[in-house]
Amino acid sequence: MCDTDGDLTTRVAFALLEDVTWKGVVDVKCRNGVVKLAGLATSEQSRKAAEAIASQQSGVIAVVNKLYVSNCSKRPIAQRVP
Repeated sequence: MCDTDGDLTTRVAFALLEDVTWKGVVDVKCRNGVVKLAGLATSEQSRKAAEAIASQQSGVIAVVNKLYVSNCSKRPIAQRVP
């Protein structure tokens, strides 16, 4: 079965939402089986976990990890800045 980029994007995003090792805010994009992760992770361990989770999804050829590590304990990622 051939996966579309939309299917892969959805699967990776849901896998990240369901996994307890990943913490952060991520934008998932996929093109021709290559998944790009962009956003913020709460730690280097979480950043690596996101890449591993994405790479384990069927149909993923490669993962480009553009996640940055942010110390979210000082300021929540979702906080609105005036």
